[in-house]
Amino acid sequence: MTTRFIPAAIAALTLLAGPALAQNDDPTPQRAAVSYADLNLNTETGQAILATRIHRAAETVCGPEPDSRDLRRQAPYRQCLKQSVEAAVAAIPTPSQMAGGAKPAG
Repeated sequence: MTTRFIPAAIAALTLLAGPALAQNDDPTPQRAAVSYADLNLNTETGQAILATRIHRAAETVCGPEPDSRDLRRQAPYRQCLKQSVEAAVAAIPTPSQMAGGAKPAG
């Protein structure tokens, strides 16, 4: 699974879930963009809003949540959510990267 950072001019993250983790039958990776251009990430409110957006995007790329009784699909779904959120959070630029124009690794 890969998460790419989109240039700061766009100010968005792209979440990507591979077909092995996504819950749908489509073999192509699923993507969702998460914009943060309207947020001040130096505030708790801005960070909380971004966290909510990332989680919703992860739910989108990982597909619908399987029934709680479907244990075979629960673990891959939860793994997909975890990896998607972690990769997106890791791709958020630090204040020094935003000021210097550097892109985070990933």
